[in-house]
Amino acid sequence: MVESGRSRSRRILAAIGYLAAAVVAAGAGLVGCSATPESAPPPQPVSWEVGACVRQVDGPTAIPSGTNAALRVALLGRQTFEPVPCTDPRAQSKIIELGATFDPLNTAKPLDPGCPDNTDAAYRPTGALPLQKRLACVRNLKAPHPGDPGGGGGTNTIAGDCVSIVGMLDNGYEELPCDWPQGWFAQVVAVAPTTASCPARDTVSRLSYGTGGFLCLGQGHGGTIARPGDCVTELGSALAPIAHTACTTKTRKLVSLVDKGKPCPSGTKAGWSPGYDRTLCLR
Repeated sequence: MVESGRSRSRRILAAIGYLAAAVVAAGAGLVGCSATPESAPPPQPVSWEVGACVRQVDGPTAIPSGTNAALRVALLGRQTFEPVPCTDPRAQSKIIELGATFDPLNTAKPLDPGCPDNTDAAYRPTGALPLQKRLACVRNLKAPHPGDPGGGGGTNTIAGDCVSIVGMLDNGYEELPCDWPQGWFAQVVAVAPTTASCPARDTVSRLSYGTGGFLCLGQGHGGTIARPGDCVTELGSALAPIAHTACTTKTRKLVSLVDKGKPCPSGTKAGWSPGYDRTLCLR
């Protein structure tokens, strides 16, 4: 049978309609099968562990070098910190090691924090589990670095650091930046296990340090500590150690240093001063 042109046109239009419907249905099926985007999981809390970063939450943000020791302790006690991801723009320092264990009920600072020499600060973890009782040794993400030699702080006193005497009877000391405008008493030549281990050529005084070591102190580049042969200031009060000064007809000279209990050379007079662990023989 011969199909008319009108019938053929209706058949073609119907086929096109079926094809379009199939395409739409297929598209709907694909949309329906597509994965629904899931919301991002909440960020996991950061713990006090090596590699985490730390930010300050509360308390004074800066304590000037040279601040009275008692006031410094009080200000430090008001600071609180928390660990954060290192991508956090508020991050200030990074945990480089976990140091000495501490008793959460005892606020006394450990004599040995157990941190590397280049540590800028050590924090007590806050909000930590009872088993996490180790200090967090941190290094600042940006300068300054008080833990560097001569930086004026850090957890350890190391060779190259500069110190002033603050304990007039017990030779207590505190670190100062070596560029401190008001100057400093001595520079640490070495940290030694015994006084006999201090470098004899550069050491003037040996002060007890930590849990059994000694700071070997010398003049360095700018210390006021006096060496044998220097003219010295008078011990006008117990508040300022004897220091080297320009020689005049009225100044005395430091002839030698002798261990306590031993006599000074003939013609000299024994003297004492904070900051020195031996008797000063003066003329």
